[in-house]
Amino acid sequence: MKKKKLLKIGIITAITLMNTGGLLSRTSVDASAKNIFNLQQPPISTTLPQERLDIAGIFANLIYGAAFTNKINDSSGHMNGGPYPFEKEFNAHLDWYKTVDKETWKIESDVQLKATYLPNIKKSNKTVILIHGFSSQPNFMGAWAKVYYDLGYNILTPEMRGHGTSPDKQRSLGWKDKDDIAQWAKLLNEKTDADSEIILSGLSMGASIAMMSSTATELPPNVKAIIEDCGYTSIAEQVKFLINDKLGFLNDETRALVYHKLNDLLLERQGFKMEEGSAIDQIKQSKIPLLVIHGDSDTAVPTSMAKAIYEASPAPQKDILLVPSASHPEAILFDLPQYQQKVASFLEKVW
Repeated sequence: MKKKKLLKIGIITAITLMNTGGLLSRTSVDASAKNIFNLQQPPISTTLPQERLDIAGIFANLIYGAAFTNKINDSSGHMNGGPYPFEKEFNAHLDWYKTVDKETWKIESDVQLKATYLPNIKKSNKTVILIHGFSSQPNFMGAWAKVYYDLGYNILTPEMRGHGTSPDKQRSLGWKDKDDIAQWAKLLNEKTDADSEIILSGLSMGASIAMMSSTATELPPNVKAIIEDCGYTSIAEQVKFLINDKLGFLNDETRALVYHKLNDLLLERQGFKMEEGSAIDQIKQSKIPLLVIHGDSDTAVPTSMAKAIYEASPAPQKDILLVPSASHPEAILFDLPQYQQKVASFLEKVW
């Protein structure tokens, strides 16, 4: 209750200061939510009014708490009552994966990391490293796991930093996780046959992690493909998009200042800036075959990001599937058969 009261006080204080300081946009929210990607670094803080700095600091801290710390976690994973043609199947596959017997694997990094491993009932040398999204967890990947399991794949689902039971309370939105994925792939090679074949597949944040991992120094050469479902091009572009979308009532300069304040917090607390965490920059350097999947009505991670990622990839084998009517991350819910078919046909070409 105390935290909620403090949050409410912070927001009320921010709105009051904005009204008195002229920091609110004078146009509609939609019109004011302009692209801030090209705005320059704001002037040195000593030249800015203190009220503007206070406002930016309040919102930057609120965003950091929501996005970069271990506070928000889905507790169910189920879809209930949505406009989804394949909701029943989604929930059935979710329940199957939650309850099926799986092994627990661990690796030691700066913190201990965990994953669950499900060997296919049919002995297989093919494994998918399936990476969950923001605020989720490995057990909630059942709908996607079932697609690969039915294709004969073993399933390894790592728990990302700052999620679930992870002892790391900081989230990097993928940038620090990329090297962990390389370590999980190496462990797979140690525990399975030498001729094992690995693919990386992720959802949302997990999709961006898979792409960021494509150039990790220690990624084994037997990683044969990446399948990314509704991933963002970079942490910077995604956060800027969300600031524009959620803080459209602020004027352009104040939104830009919120972004830069947030970047300063990230550098201070985690040692990197958002611009470094770029999935598209890594994809530009990778020739690992790539399948891009996205809903064509995604309002959380713009569909334009999927198109940009596809165009940026120099991989000799690449494909893209845009599912009509699907938002974020709903492609599998709107057209499960097409999703299965596209994944299967793409992997057939890769092998």
